[in-house]
Amino acid sequence: MLLRDGAMNKVLVVSPFFPPFSKVGATKRIENFVRYLPAQQWEPLVLAMHWGHAELSEDAHIRMFYTRNIAYASWKAYQTADISKSVSWKSWFMKKIIGLLRAIKKYVLVPDELVLWIFWAVPKARQILKQEKPDVILVTAPPYSSLLTAVILKKILKVPLVCDVRDDWVENPLIEKDSRLLRRIEAHMERWVVRNADAIVVMTSASLGQWRRRYPGTGDKFLLIPNGYNEEEFSSIPAYAFKEFALVHVGSLELNRSPELIYRALSRIGAAEKKIHFYQYGLALRVFDDMAVRHGLAEVVHFEGFIASDDAVAREKGAALLVLLPTQNAPTAIPGKAYEYLRTGKPILLISADNATTAFMKKFPRVYHVKPDDEEGCLEAIRKVYGEKDQGKKDKPGEEIKPYERKELTKILASKLDALVTKRG
Repeated sequence: MLLRDGAMNKVLVVSPFFPPFSKVGATKRIENFVRYLPAQQWEPLVLAMHWGHAELSEDAHIRMFYTRNIAYASWKAYQTADISKSVSWKSWFMKKIIGLLRAIKKYVLVPDELVLWIFWAVPKARQILKQEKPDVILVTAPPYSSLLTAVILKKILKVPLVCDVRDDWVENPLIEKDSRLLRRIEAHMERWVVRNADAIVVMTSASLGQWRRRYPGTGDKFLLIPNGYNEEEFSSIPAYAFKEFALVHVGSLELNRSPELIYRALSRIGAAEKKIHFYQYGLALRVFDDMAVRHGLAEVVHFEGFIASDDAVAREKGAALLVLLPTQNAPTAIPGKAYEYLRTGKPILLISADNATTAFMKKFPRVYHVKPDDEEGCLEAIRKVYGEKDQGKKDKPGEEIKPYERKELTKILASKLDALVTKRG
């Protein structure tokens, strides 16, 4: 490793959402990279939009450089329009306005609304260059416009660029545009990023194969660093004591993550009588609350909204059965919560078609996989775990999950940063 005058090398971390929302459903991947890089002799300098968070920016080893926040209003509007249980004229009007704005963003702001962040990020990066002279740029995406911003910053700073791509971009059915023209534009954008990046980090083997297929001859540019869990969190946070047999889902319930199969199974099993409850933590569309009422489950289905990440870990550790609902149209992705779930050692009900998540999760014990239309399989899994509740069985994570501890994963990233600095000389 090359060190400048005995001091640590510096990495400029580009992430408009930093720290990630401390609420449920947000990935903590980049936050943990930043937390553990100093132990690998890398000093992180974080370029982000200001979200009003103070807890991480006050941490001695995290040096923050903020720009104006150009996304806060749309985030709050999204919550008001889709998540709020209110049915007032104000929420109805807001939903219509947001629908119109989303259509404008979809067809005008390519690849996403934060492409406009370039006009704030570039001037701030010039200031950082004068003050700090970073050795490497590390950008995380989505939003995919951050990748474009980072390429521009690379050309200005003239240092290596590492792109951490959490979700696939081109050929990802979850975010693919309807317009052929827009898809073609984004394909050109992605090629430009690949051509200019020195390394591209992806999170799953399926994703790695897809990127290498699209860009033959550049295989050494791609690196697999999976998602993971934070052992420090799990060791220090006690389990939450649920009064009932608790099915727990931590994360978003959106259009491609529906709990209806669980509702049908709970209705058939007589959840109220058996004191089986379902707890949802994080974003949840109003339609799923209404759906619970239609299934006669209003008393046993609980939408708890956002909670702090430490509280989420406590709920995961206290659950009787953890529910994992991967986004059904993201075949190469594995939810970040999967690793946290596996760390608890708790039984997991995985409701998903065959994809990267199921291929990964089947390697671990106590994972019950059912297809999204398999009501009998879902009912059988719940009955099996419910029948074990009085057997005194202790939950214990297996050795198989240890390689996914975030501190260890950060070492892989640091090794890549070291190699790029050494190569640069």
